[in-house]
Amino acid sequence: MCEERRNLTMGEELYLRAVESNPFDSLALTNYADFLETEKLDLEGAKQYYLRAIEGNPSDAEILCDYADFLAHRMKDTDEAQVFYKRACEKRPHCPKTLSAYGSFLSGQNQTEEAESFFLRAIDSSPHDPEALCEYGRFLWKGIGDLEKAEIYLRRALKSNPHNEEVIDDLAEFLRKGKCNDGEASEILALKDPMSDERSD
Repeated sequence: MCEERRNLTMGEELYLRAVESNPFDSLALTNYADFLETEKLDLEGAKQYYLRAIEGNPSDAEILCDYADFLAHRMKDTDEAQVFYKRACEKRPHCPKTLSAYGSFLSGQNQTEEAESFFLRAIDSSPHDPEALCEYGRFLWKGIGDLEKAEIYLRRALKSNPHNEEVIDDLAEFLRKGKCNDGEASEILALKDPMSDERSD
C-alpha cells in the first residue's frame, strides 16, 4: 500500500511538472486531468484541467471527446456531454473515434437510430478501423439484438487487426454469450499475446 501511494505521488509530481513547465500545453493538461480522474478520483480537479485544456485548444476534437466521455461516464451530466460530443464531431466530422464515441453515447441514451447513423459514418470514414467496426458490432449485438449482422462486423474488426486485444475479447464474448459457442470463443482468445497477461500482472 505504501509503495502504491509513493508511486502515485511520484506520478502526480511528473504530471504537475509537465503542466508547470508549459501551462498552456493541452496534452499535458489533458494527461493530468486523466490522471486525476482515473487514479486519484478527483473529479472536480479533473474537470478544471480538462476545461483548461479545451480553453488552450478549443478546436482539438480528441480533447473535446475525452471531456464529453468524462462528463457522460464520471459526472453523469448527459446534457453537457452531448454538447461536447457534438462539438467534437463538428471539428472532426470524419474521425472514426469521435463518431463512434458519440454513437455509443447516443446508444446509451436509447437514441438507437441516431446512434446507428454515427456508427455508420465512422465506418464510412475509415472502413478498416478495428475499433469502429467493433463498436458497431457491439451495438448491433447489445443495442438492437441483430446477432447475424453483429458477427459480420466483429469478424471484420478482427480481420482488420488480429492483434487488437479489445477486439479479440469482444468477439470471444459475443461467441460465448451471443452464440453459445465456447469452443470458438476459446480459439479466438488464444490469439492474444500470452506475454500481455504477464505484463499486466
